[in-house]
Amino acid sequence: MSDDIDLFTAGRGFPMDHLSPSFISKFEECPLKALYYREGRPAEYDIRYAEVGKHIHSILEKEYNPSAEIYEPVCGMDDMMAIRRNQSIEGYMTLRKQDRRFDPREGTQHPEVHVRSEIRGVPIIGFIDLLSIRGSMVYIDDWKTGFPGKRDEQQIRIYTMMVSRIMGIPPRDIIATLDYLREEPRRIQKRVPYTSTAAIEQHIEREVIEPINDLQFVPVRGSHCERCEYRKICEAW
Repeated sequence: MSDDIDLFTAGRGFPMDHLSPSFISKFEECPLKALYYREGRPAEYDIRYAEVGKHIHSILEKEYNPSAEIYEPVCGMDDMMAIRRNQSIEGYMTLRKQDRRFDPREGTQHPEVHVRSEIRGVPIIGFIDLLSIRGSMVYIDDWKTGFPGKRDEQQIRIYTMMVSRIMGIPPRDIIATLDYLREEPRRIQKRVPYTSTAAIEQHIEREVIEPINDLQFVPVRGSHCERCEYRKICEAW
């Protein structure tokens, strides 16, 4: 158990002020990894991948919100793009424009939507990359610059649960899609089947909230350890 666990135990009640869909998905993969993430422990990332992700997200956001500013990478564009062969950042915007789900005149599209809900009194806070509304249907798009994984599916299911509760609509009226941009121009789109909000809530309460309340940050070993950004400091490695 981490010596810094006191960071979570100030005050009474639930030991954190809130959870996020990304933290929940990390916790389900490995509670100890989630703890390191929450504590702000030093992680080893390839900064170029992080910069690519931020820049692409900002370009896509600006497409739907002209007043948004495009994130300027800390590292040079040439160095950042060295990790991708024959690719252009601006190509993502062009690709997106060629694949609109519907005519904007038929509905509304909202980037970076702040959503807030709660489970057993614990606040769940997140940001949806793009939320679109057409008639009675709601579309959630989550843009990813990494490789496809089950953690992403759980994250977008939580967003579906939150939108269902906030808007008062059944999950079957929400189309959730993971949009993997890494393989541009052969982009991968993955529609995630809906799950009942009750099932998601019960799962999070049992598998995340209760262990956190009991301060159970037990490491889970598996293939994900090989690519974990906290591998060098992990006490279970």
